[in-house]
Amino acid sequence: MQIDRRTQIIDTSVRLFLQNGYSATGLSKIIEESGAPKGSLYYFFPNGKEEIALACIDKINKDVSAAIEHELSSAPFEEGVVNFIRNTGKFFESCKFQRLSPACFWISVETSKISSPLQQACMNVYDTWRAIYARHLTMIDIPSEKAKRIADIIVTLIEGSLVQVIVSQSATPLENIVLYIKMILSYEIGNRAK
Repeated sequence: MQIDRRTQIIDTSVRLFLQNGYSATGLSKIIEESGAPKGSLYYFFPNGKEEIALACIDKINKDVSAAIEHELSSAPFEEGVVNFIRNTGKFFESCKFQRLSPACFWISVETSKISSPLQQACMNVYDTWRAIYARHLTMIDIPSEKAKRIADIIVTLIEGSLVQVIVSQSATPLENIVLYIKMILSYEIGNRAK
């Protein structure tokens, strides 16, 4: 079976960036842990670590977007949001809160002042997630501007609670926001036209 070296490098890099941070992850460590030849890394990522990080952000975006979309398409909106949050908590628990940080937190905080492309990529990720939630809200007749505001609140609450999940080594912060997201959605969906 042919090994997909590019995927192997990205998967290893995602793990290392989430575990150690962007600055503390060197190309030699990525090469060592991925098992990919040095030439493969430079073949697929001639611009080095920043290009690898951009590919990692893209992978995270696709994976999380697919999970959000799946949950929102499989249940009524509120239930889909809650299912996504709870499944995220279960994922963190299954990993024993090791080698993880919120999806784009590591890159957003660490590189926002040193890399405009990485900062923009993270902003695009958050925009994508907000757009998914907003689109599903408009499908249940929430006005577009209101849907965007609610989507922003959902993403902000989830991402903020993930920081606390990592610090506390517990999924409790995610479970805590479920109640408040339910209250917000109940109110906002009940007052659709405003």
